Amino acid sequence: MTNILTKTIEIEKFIERHQSEKWLTVDTEFVREKTFYPELCLIQLGTCNESVLIDPLAKGIDLTSFWKLMNNQNITKVLHAAAQDLEIFYHLSPFSIHNIFDTQIAAQALGYGESIGYDRLVEDVCNVKIDKTSRYTDWRLRPLSEIQIQYAAADVTWLCLIYENFKQRLKEKKRLSWILEEIDNQYTPERFKSSPYEAWKRIKVRNPRRQQLVILQELAAWRDIEARARNIPRRHFIKDETLIDIAMLVPRDVKTLGEIRSISPKHAASPQGQKFLELVEKALHRPKESWPTLKRITRPTESTKTAIELLKTLLKVLAQDNQLTPHLIADNDDIIKLATQQEKADIPCLKGWRYEVFGKHALDLLNGKISLAYHKGKIELVSISLIG
Repeated sequence: MTNILTKTIEIEKFIERHQSEKWLTVDTEFVREKTFYPELCLIQLGTCNESVLIDPLAKGIDLTSFWKLMNNQNITKVLHAAAQDLEIFYHLSPFSIHNIFDTQIAAQALGYGESIGYDRLVEDVCNVKIDKTSRYTDWRLRPLSEIQIQYAAADVTWLCLIYENFKQRLKEKKRLSWILEEIDNQYTPERFKSSPYEAWKRIKVRNPRRQQLVILQELAAWRDIEARARNIPRRHFIKDETLIDIAMLVPRDVKTLGEIRSISPKHAASPQGQKFLELVEKALHRPKESWPTLKRITRPTESTKTAIELLKTLLKVLAQDNQLTPHLIADNDDIIKLATQQEKADIPCLKGWRYEVFGKHALDLLNGKISLAYHKGKIELVSISLIG
């Protein structure tokens, strides 16, 4: 039976018992449909021999000991698809987070694909099928059902076996250092910090002028600040379409604002409508050198397009040969930079293990030293000197 910890002293005693552990498995349950920040509803902790659930919604509970655990550099915290969990931790914890191992990222170095789900890993590694239907229940409700408790505990119980399996296999393949480096690079504190003045980048708008972008930036920053203060989703406060309409049409008075399709005349005359107009004026009076710009996309030439396609094929072949996920080695932007800048490109696949696996072969392909050939049902790398 899995224990549910609802008192501060219970959490402290569990963590104290396991201070000498080399690693612990961690997971969370949360809801975020109606709030700006995810609402933490449950924390699961596991070891080889024990798993517990921490109830962060319990009255008077203090999570300080848990936050200190996440800060402890001597204990590896094992999670699967850790990004959303870490987002919650970075928002709530007074301490920084250290020593994370993400089994989803590790799976990329073992041939499982880019974003394999936890249930599939459990089935493959542990030969167990788990029921994921409880994932969609409301974790804020108390008491938790027995099915919810079993589901939550399973998320850290089987993760113990997956971690031990993966760590051994990565060591055998000499890839453990690759993954630890990749996880450190992905989960920096900067990833979880967001400036309101960067919020406009989440909004998709077609072919905007710089004047429209600066208005959108001011509107989106204000919406971000207000939504955070109210702890409601951005879209629940004001929809993207409304901000886009204002930025595109640049209204300077109530009448023009009220003519926008997503804003009624009554809304335009309201205090919020007045705020829209103030933000438009604020944006237009900013120095032009502070206005945001979109990155200009340089369209590749026909020869560059050919090089890009060859590099993508090479990446796919080498990733398959090495049982790696292609995205772990290089993404689409890396391939484009490699095709256009070659050795001068400042990209990960021209450094470290990625260079050995892919980068050096990619440069050889671009410099005419090797070619790709189809032989006996597969694509192979062929030295140019051997051709003919």
